[in-house]
Amino acid sequence: MNNKQNRNVLDEVNKGSAMGMDAISNILVKVEDDTFREILDGEYEKYNKIHDRIEEIYDEYSYDDEPTETSLMNKVMTSIMVDMRTISDTSTSKLAELLIQGTNMGIIEGRKLLNHKNKLDSRVKKILSDFINMQEESVETLKRYLWIIIFILEIIFMGDYMNIKNSISMFLLGVTSTLLYQQIKSGNFKKIVKDMNRAKTQMIDDIEDML
Repeated sequence: MNNKQNRNVLDEVNKGSAMGMDAISNILVKVEDDTFREILDGEYEKYNKIHDRIEEIYDEYSYDDEPTETSLMNKVMTSIMVDMRTISDTSTSKLAELLIQGTNMGIIEGRKLLNHKNKLDSRVKKILSDFINMQEESVETLKRYLWIIIFILEIIFMGDYMNIKNSISMFLLGVTSTLLYQQIKSGNFKKIVKDMNRAKTQMIDDIEDML
């Protein structure tokens, strides 16, 4: 059993969990959708459980009292990054997009560890595998909140781009209708319209600038 290798993996997973919790904490202050907030609370708790599992076994692989955490600088940079990337758009779709991007990075790093660390203790390997699977499930959950982008694209393709629209409209119809119903049912219709109009206006402005 290679204690150094096991300790390194536990440190990396713990840092990944801490980064996930930091990102969610910074996103939560910008969330207006109650359903989305509940989902993020649940995702935060999943990261926290990974952290707790690491603490339970960490002293078996290291003389340090606590597993390695993210630095204060990383915490500050995460907060600044979230603020900068949401300065003009705090829609649920945008917040979900940011979390998906960060989570995908965590999945990649986790897969690297899993593929290149061949002599891990079974408990450490289980924590690492659970961490990766948890993040992959999180991405699938967050993807449901990217629907507004699809809906806006469908609207833009109307008019002069009817041929393109017709080729994709049947595919989008089922997805859009289902997700729209879910949002209306949760009482978010007014915010949906507001976010959609704002995003559509921004996209039109961007297209005009390119032309």
